[in-house]
Amino acid sequence: MAENKGSSNGLAGPLFAVWGIALLVAFVAFRGSDLGLVGTLAGNLGGGPLFGFEGFSASLVGALIAGSMAISWFGLGNFVASFIKVSKNDEHSHVLELASKTALGAGIWSLIFFFLGIAGLYNGISAFLAILIGLTLAVVSFRRVREATTESRVPEKPSRFDLLIVALIAVPLVLAFISSLAPPVAKDTLLYHFSLPKVFIAQHQMSFVEGNMNSYMALGTEMHIVWAMLVGNLLGVQTGEAAAGAAVWMFFPLLVMAMFGWSRELGLDRRLSLIAVAMVATVPTIFHVSSSSYIDVAWALSIFLAVYSLCRWWNSLQNGWLVLMALFLAAALAAKMLTVFAIAAIALVIVFRARNAQNEKGNSVSKVLAGGIGSLIAAGIFGSASYIRTWIETGSPLFPFYLNVWPGKAAQWDVERSGLLQAMSAQYGGDNKTLLDYLLSPWNISINAQPEIHANFDGVIGFAFLLGLPLIIWAIWKFDLKTE
Repeated sequence: MAENKGSSNGLAGPLFAVWGIALLVAFVAFRGSDLGLVGTLAGNLGGGPLFGFEGFSASLVGALIAGSMAISWFGLGNFVASFIKVSKNDEHSHVLELASKTALGAGIWSLIFFFLGIAGLYNGISAFLAILIGLTLAVVSFRRVREATTESRVPEKPSRFDLLIVALIAVPLVLAFISSLAPPVAKDTLLYHFSLPKVFIAQHQMSFVEGNMNSYMALGTEMHIVWAMLVGNLLGVQTGEAAAGAAVWMFFPLLVMAMFGWSRELGLDRRLSLIAVAMVATVPTIFHVSSSSYIDVAWALSIFLAVYSLCRWWNSLQNGWLVLMALFLAAALAAKMLTVFAIAAIALVIVFRARNAQNEKGNSVSKVLAGGIGSLIAAGIFGSASYIRTWIETGSPLFPFYLNVWPGKAAQWDVERSGLLQAMSAQYGGDNKTLLDYLLSPWNISINAQPEIHANFDGVIGFAFLLGLPLIIWAIWKFDLKTE
């Protein structure tokens, strides 16, 4: 019996290696259009100067402005979090605490700049004053930083392999940061992520731009672009664009920090936590999004922290975690309408938790359910400002989507155009999808997907997810894992 067990364990390693090699070969095989451009890229490097003082100075100042904004996010986030009472477990991660408080502050500052736009207060004075207030709150928060230093565990000395993983994580972070400082070239960035904030700044207020239907959509993350440009433009347009790109990039390291912290809280050692982070940091689409000033990483961070708060609430039933979950969901909803699907999934989890409460002494099903659903309603209220604005203007909070479901009106847009937009969105993953296509979606989005091609999901995850999937299934089958 022992021999059979040893034999099966001995086969696990080679089988896993074969699986990994097969995934790597398949992934590279579908990268023909990318690898074919390497020669063109190398040739273009010699087409002009690689360094210019004007561009370097604009990038440097832009990065400093973005860094000041990030510190301001933390200052406000830490201030607000001080009023929210939550417990800390024995494995509490200060890295996760820093990331969550910074993300919390970012969400609140986004809402503040939304209302500044409604009030017609988009100017350099308001933007600079916001940074000054945020930095002041951050200075006050240094007391908490000192407390965290004394609470922290003494870290063990990293091994060479640990340092190698850190270097692997740093590569996409640094490359994305450098790219984020460059003038924008990505499609959606030119279409609305940067163009709409520039219009808002020129008019000193938020406005609906005729012919650009994206101005009717949720623009929560774009508020940080407005903020960065307002400050950076005082020194030049290029500085403003660099500051805006770096500000959006900031959400990438925050996501990495949050993932590492939660992994540590779940009991994983540093090496395994770093490997988990590396699997996400090296996702090709995350690099593309972070380097192009797209908002998806910021949105993913809010969803991630909302789910983290939900898991902590599941175990403790503390209302503070519901408050944090509501705030993170509100930030996500203010950035993307797709958040409604996450809210629906979380509502289902809340119902399951309420059902479990009937077997727990001292817990009431109605109280648990009311608290959970109430937090989702609060998230909807705090995250709905842009939708209400669009509703008042067009007659539909869903505009420019789904006019066949909820009619709305605006110049140069109607039900037919809305239908074409829905049809274009339906092309993600190809037309006429069958059940087999849905079953193969993990493979498709990990291996043969391509950025900027709708039929191929307009992005690619990479093979690391599929590489680890058998390990996840095996762990769920073999071990009694934590609830999270």
